[in-house]
Formats: sequence, C-alpha cells, structure tokens
Amino acid sequence: MAAALTLHPGSAQAADDTFVTGFDPSAFTAGLPTDGDSLRASSILANANRYALTTWWTTAKDFDAQTGTYLDFGGVVENNIRPPASEAYALAVALQTGQYDPAVTGVPEADARAIATKLVRSLAHRHRVNTAGGWGYGWQTAYWTALAGTAGWLLWDDLGTGDREQVRKMVEYEANRFIGWHAPYLKDRTGALARPCGDTAAEESAWNARLLFLAPVLMPQHSRRSGWTYKANELSVGAFARPADLTDATDVRGRPLRDWLEGSNVDDDGALLNHSQYHPDYMTTITESMSGAFVPALAGRPVPANALHGANLQYDAMVDKHWWPAPLPLPCPDSPSYKAPGANNPNGTIYVDGTETLYYPHGWEAGPLRHAAFSTLDTIVRAFGLDDLVAEKAGTWEDLHAQHVLAMQQRPLAGGAPSDGRFYRADGEDIYQGREEWVAARAAEAWLAKWLTHQGALGQTNAADQIVIDDRDRGVTMTGTWTPGSPASNGPQVFGPSVRYKTAGTGTSSVRFTPRMSHTRSYKVYAWWIAAPGQATNTPFTIAHTGGTSVVTKNQQTTGGQWVLLGTYSLGPGSYVQVNDNANGYVVADGILLDPS
Repeated sequence: MAAALTLHPGSAQAADDTFVTGFDPSAFTAGLPTDGDSLRASSILANANRYALTTWWTTAKDFDAQTGTYLDFGGVVENNIRPPASEAYALAVALQTGQYDPAVTGVPEADARAIATKLVRSLAHRHRVNTAGGWGYGWQTAYWTALAGTAGWLLWDDLGTGDREQVRKMVEYEANRFIGWHAPYLKDRTGALARPCGDTAAEESAWNARLLFLAPVLMPQHSRRSGWTYKANELSVGAFARPADLTDATDVRGRPLRDWLEGSNVDDDGALLNHSQYHPDYMTTITESMSGAFVPALAGRPVPANALHGANLQYDAMVDKHWWPAPLPLPCPDSPSYKAPGANNPNGTIYVDGTETLYYPHGWEAGPLRHAAFSTLDTIVRAFGLDDLVAEKAGTWEDLHAQHVLAMQQRPLAGGAPSDGRFYRADGEDIYQGREEWVAARAAEAWLAKWLTHQGALGQTNAADQIVIDDRDRGVTMTGTWTPGSPASNGPQVFGPSVRYKTAGTGTSSVRFTPRMSHTRSYKVYAWWIAAPGQATNTPFTIAHTGGTSVVTKNQQTTGGQWVLLGTYSLGPGSYVQVNDNANGYVVADGILLDPS
C-alpha cells in the first residue's frame, strides 16, 4: 500500500524513493594533479583502460561482436559479473575525472564512453531485480553492485531514462537486504570463534559497506536511507575491528567505539586470518570501505571517519610487524606451514625495506604479483595521513610498489610485441580469473585518491549519527509468538526485509529493541510500522530511559511506512524501546531509530 513517507526524522521533505542525484563533475574545478606520483597513478589507470578498451573488449570477451542493446555476460556468478563491473568502474572514473586520454588508449573518448555505458546498463539489466533469473542477492554481489552502481552514478548523464531506473533498482535492491543484517565477526565478544577458524569476515563487511556508502548518495531522498547509512557505519567500523576495540570508549559517530561492535575480525596487532593463514592480500581489502567513502567525497560531502577505522593499524602490520621467527602454533588445524623470509628480510616484515618484494608468512596463494592492491593501499593511506604508526611512511612504499605496477604493465607481450596495457603475462603470476579487471579497479581507486586530494575533497566527519535497529537486528528479543512478514507478503511499507506482527493480547508478548549503550545521551526516539485497517489504534511503546519508563500509544492504522516520533529521552545503559500486544488490534514491530541531533 502507498504511504506518505518522510525523508528522515525532523525533515518536512517528503521521501522520494525514485529520486536520484547523479555525479556533478562541474563541482570540481582544480583540474588534474601534475606531481610525479599522480602522473604515475594516471599512467597505470590509462594502461589498464587501454587493455580494457582493446584486447579485453574485442578479444578476451569479444563483446564487440554483441550488437544488441544489452551484453550477455554468459552467466550470473563472480567470473561473469565482477570483471565487467570492475572495468565499468575504472572507465567511469577516468572519464568523469577528466583523466581519460585517447592518445594513450588509442580509443576516442566517445567510443570509450559508449563502451562504459553499455557495460553499466547491461550489468543493471542483467540483475535479478530487472531480469528474471539474473545475478544478485548473493555472497559478494553487493560488491559487484557497488562497482557497477558507482559507475552508473558517475555516468548518470550518459544513461537513458530506462537504464537509470534499472541502475537505481539494482542498488536499492542490494542495499535493502542489509537493513537488519548481522555484521559478521571471526570472534565474538568473549574471544570465541564465531566462524570457522581462519575465515575472517573483514573483506565481506568492507565491500558491503562500500555499497551502503553509495546507496544514500545515489538516492538522497530515499525512505530507507537511514537504515543504509547506519549499516554502512556499523559494517565499516566492524570490518577490521580488533579485541581491544571491544573496550574502547573513543567516540565514533556519536557513540563509544565498543558500542558499535559484537566481536572482532583481526588480532590486536593487525594480523588477519583468511583461508586459514595470515594473509597480506586480505589485509589490503580495508581499501574497500575506504574507497567506498570516496563516493560521499565525490558528492561534495565529508568522508565518514568510520570508513577509515583500523587502517593505520593494518598498515603498521604490513610495514613494521615482525612475522619471523614464526608464531607458533599454527593458527588453524589446516593452516599451511610458515615460509622463511629471505636473507634481506630477517624479521619477516610483509613490506621489505628498499624493494617492491612482498613477504607472505605462509607463502603466496593467488600469485606473487599482487602489487596493485598494495600500491593502492599505500596511496589511499597516504591520502588520508594514516601512516602515523609506521617508521617508513606510505610515500616511500607507494613509490616502490606503484613503480613496480607500472613496470609490469610496460613489459612486452609474448614474441616481443609492445604492451597493450595489461599487467600480467604468465598464468602463474596470478591465478585469479578476473586478475586484469581487478588491477583496473585498484588503479581507479589509487587515481581517485590522488584526484580527490588535489581537489581538497577528503575532509572527514565524525559527527554523531542515527542508530537504527530493525526487527531482525542483534539487540532485538521477543516473547510470545510473533508472525514474521516481508515486503513480498506485507507490502512496500516494510522497512527492511522483514517485519513482526501479532494479534491483540494481554501484554505478555513483546518485541524489545535494545541498542548497545555504555554512554548516556539525549535522543529523539522514533518507530516505524506498516499501517492497515484492523491494526491497533493504541499500540503501546515502552521507552526505558535514564529517568524511568514512559509508555506512548500510537495508532498503527495510519502513518505507516515512515518514522513516527515517540518522544525525546535520555538513554543510557539498559535503555530499550518495547512494543507489546496489550492493544485493541494487530500490533506491529518493525524498527526504531534514535536521532542524536
């Protein structure tokens, strides 16, 4: 059913779920950076795009042979979707920042733009929300959506009306499923494993946050914007959280760091386990949430400080942590053995002084030439000044690693033919099937760090933000039997993927929303429900606050699908908002929002 939605609590502006604001390049007037490091980053991206527009498009993928409106990617799994999404992103970044140079790629800008937009509209069209049986709603699909969606946002003015709507729906569909999502952790608050040993959730949370930084920028008047933003904050803070963070009272977006977290994903010294080994490649994936924060910067907004959480510690683990002699025992029963470092690296640091060489404590897994990820990490860390813990600063490492990336791109092809811009030559250099496209996305991120720095656009905010708890979130407890609902069965007013409702009773059945709070602060408290005839006109909401408890009744036959103010209260440890069934009709529990403004 339709609803008169509000944009956010305290706003008189009506929500518009279909309203989109595309990227405005005219807002950036500083031109292109001309320092040597930026020119090298530009060359790396130009080489990657030259390969994409020539060999990749015409031969590796043979997309030029497909003359229809939408490309057929040959399937719906990672190897089908992530590579073209990565290339669309890299091309869009180059085109819309003014970096694209046809003299380097050999392809006119108009043709490059046509290829980039065809990739974007095809990716959106092939998503399951737009085409039955399409890709989406799976592990890692939020990441592919972030890449394709960011490309679409950047190229908004190049897309037709129908294609714009398909991009919007793709991003909305993938973002909505994270409302109420339980942020995953390798270990819980007690230190016990919450996932299989050696399977950190760090990179998953980082790329999911990346999508959720995009969605509210793309759709700034969307009724679910508050839910997306809250979950972006939670996931980015938790992605590389360590055990010490669980007792840390440092303010992060208006609440203590410890209150954001339900576990940890890395060790206190920054060591990260994935695939049952201490894994440098996955340590670099902190750039996923950091790169996601470039989108607000491109929209003229400050970078959320939470997107950078843990980056300086991860970088210190790369540069200064001694991995040799090897720590014993092995971290997991199935961990590969430790590999001794070379004679020039007696302490086994991942970054090796004076050289581009990288040390992998258990030996490399995908291949020995993953330098694009490390040079991008160096560049972004440097842009944000997050090398404060390391002895040798990020600029030194960027010079070593980025120069190596450029040199690898410049190597002649088999038989001595000039390079076509690709990074890899032999199969054994990296076994990942989407390796060139992966390099292109990393190159785009490094260039954006340089370009946004030059534009003076990387200011940060740590301002207090809203807390949103959905009915399926952690911190929600139920007594009695509540019927679960969904947008499919209960209509579009459902806030996230689910809702709870129950027939009238005596008050013994309840849904309690309890945010983790170790501080005291004044909040405006809001509730969200779906409205329908037959629902209670006197649904009781109990607010437990620092001054006691208050009960507010609301008519749930009206004002559905929006945030409804319950009152302003001082909340602290033990505070909660509870809905019970002591009412004259069906009662609904969907979500609460706490606004510190």
